[in-house]
This record gives sequence, C-alpha cells and structure tokens, in this order.
Amino acid sequence: MFYAAAWTDSGFLLGCSHEHETIADADSCIPCAGGYVVGGENDVMRSLTPEEEAEFQRVHYARRTDNPPVATTPAASLHCSASFFVDSSARRCSAELLTKF
Repeated sequence: MFYAAAWTDSGFLLGCSHEHETIADADSCIPCAGGYVVGGENDVMRSLTPEEEAEFQRVHYARRTDNPPVATTPAASLHCSASFFVDSSARRCSAELLTKF
C-alpha cells in the first residue's frame, strides 16, 4: 500500500509517480492548489478511506511551521497632491502633479 499526490491540469489527471509511505509525505508532493492524495494498492489508484481522509485534512490544512513567512519591509507610502493654476495668456488650466516618495 502507498500514497501519491494527484492533481488535474488541462483536464488531465496527473500524479507525482512516487510511492509515499505516509499521507504527509504524499501531501508534500502536491505542486498546486487543488491537489489531493490518493491511495494505491497493487498499482491501482483508490480513494482514501474515511480515516485516511481525516488524516489528509489534518495534514493538508495544518498550519505550516516548516516554511515561515518571509519577513518583508512595508512599502513606502505614496503621497500625491495636485496644484492647478490658470495660464491667463492662453486661457487654459494646467495641472502640476507633485509626488513625494
């Protein structure tokens, strides 16, 4: 008995081609959103049992501690203001955009 990651792409069912010993190992092979883990016996794919499904849900949706979020620097705020003036000789309005970073 083994487990494998499975997902779809362009209408095709794809898998990781590994024979993982645990659901957690197979889950780590899921490369994209919407992936799943399937069971395998005698080279035949099968659905997870209710107990295996519960384990998959716990493993897949557990908080990830092995890959903490990357520390980021907050983006600098952008302050813009506009000043308008009238060019009396041409009788038109102009706008000057002042941007402060």
